[in-house]
Amino acid sequence: MEACSSVLIARGSPIKNLKEAAATYRALLDFHALFGNDHPVELEVGCGNGGFIFEQAKRHPMCNFIAVELCSNVILTAMERILREGVPNVRFLNIPAEILPCFLPEGSISALYLNFSTPLPGSTHARQRLTSPRFLDIYSRLLCDGGKIYQKTDCGWFFDESLENYAACGFRVEEVTRDLHHSAYAQENIVTEYEATFLAQGKPIYRCVAVKLPSVQGNGGPVAKKRCSFSFGAKEDKVSEKMLRYHDTRWCKPEHRDGELFAMLVLEGMQAGVSWNLILEKEENFRRAFDGFDPATVAAYGEEKIEALMQEKGIIRNRKKIEAAIGNARAFCKIQEEFGSFDAFIWSFTEGKTVDHHLADIREMPAKDALSERVSAVLRARGFKFVGPTIVYSYLQGIGVINDHWKQCDFR
Repeated sequence: MEACSSVLIARGSPIKNLKEAAATYRALLDFHALFGNDHPVELEVGCGNGGFIFEQAKRHPMCNFIAVELCSNVILTAMERILREGVPNVRFLNIPAEILPCFLPEGSISALYLNFSTPLPGSTHARQRLTSPRFLDIYSRLLCDGGKIYQKTDCGWFFDESLENYAACGFRVEEVTRDLHHSAYAQENIVTEYEATFLAQGKPIYRCVAVKLPSVQGNGGPVAKKRCSFSFGAKEDKVSEKMLRYHDTRWCKPEHRDGELFAMLVLEGMQAGVSWNLILEKEENFRRAFDGFDPATVAAYGEEKIEALMQEKGIIRNRKKIEAAIGNARAFCKIQEEFGSFDAFIWSFTEGKTVDHHLADIREMPAKDALSERVSAVLRARGFKFVGPTIVYSYLQGIGVINDHWKQCDFR
């Protein structure tokens, strides 16, 4: 380690109790003194042998990089390579990620990379995953407004959980792909050592970008954020907490998980004739009653299950809507077989891009448009029900194909 002292900033925890260290110890880095310039600083958490950070630093000499790795033997290999190759814009932290705030100033990082973090399966390890809410809170403090988290993994369930956590923790998710090496993002991708192994095994690589939403400051510090005023049919001070959370973290945010795409399709169909606020209040009841909205499971429902659902007091007990949800599940599964995923199908209508209407006023929001009419017609031709142009327009907003947040809304 001594031979690498010129690139090693810190090692270990200054205080044995990590929680106490993160809260009380500060030895904040002066990046200008460290690198001799004021270039943007990017961070990789879990750099391993350093293959990614080495290549990234070579490609971007006008950017500085901090690489974090807990395992001393592994980080030693990475540091030796950086020194051997004479790469000047990389420094290392041999510390737990929990204590990053001890060394990195708030708002100082422009991008953060999570390459093939260990999924740590099982509920008992949920807090230890590097995309858990407690780590996302740390990253949010370190990132500047608009700063981005770039994540790659070979683990599907971990990827889905990460997407959900990003949305719940104030990040906007972009550039989602479930097969990186057959996507538009493959050209600029740096293949890591683990990634090469997974590719050789025939595994798809999942990749996304999570953008930190800007904070709002007043003369006296943080102020209340501006919301669409209010686009769900009630004054904001009378809207439920669930409705506010939906608006802030889910509405008009791009969704690419097939399970959630099906869930929204069911919920939008159930909403016909009732308020969306009521649907959100009953959402967990719907998820439980409809087996987590697994489309294959719902597609197999028969008359006995329909009768059981008609007795569920926590959901909307409308036989036509329930039967439509089951029929839609069957049509949904057929699309998955044909296109590989429903995600690929539904986003093909806009070539994978969100249609942003840049609304200045609620009165500008249409009940339907040419896109929703086109999607509605295709869905009905494929056997879907409760998918008229108005319902489909709301659905496309709900999954982020359409963005109708007002221009002045802080949750765009």
